[in-house]
Amino acid sequence: MPRYSYKCEACGNILDASHPMSETKESCSEISDCKKKQPINKLFTGFHASKEVAEIQREAGEVVRESIEEYRKNIDELRKDFQERFED
Repeated sequence: MPRYSYKCEACGNILDASHPMSETKESCSEISDCKKKQPINKLFTGFHASKEVAEIQREAGEVVRESIEEYRKNIDELRKDFQERFED
């Protein structure tokens, strides 16, 4: 999923968010803990290839498998965290 950077017009904070290209974010409260709903502007950040992929020649399938495994670990950690929070 693409990662975008936004700048809050009110405070100048730079915020990052991952979302589909079809979505737009209009206020900082959509991508941060801010409660003020200040307008944000999408920053042009360009395209960056991953250093790992750009510098090391590997099979595409290997990169995909590693990414899937990394996401699974993250999901497992989030699941455990939510279980601990909501079991009490």
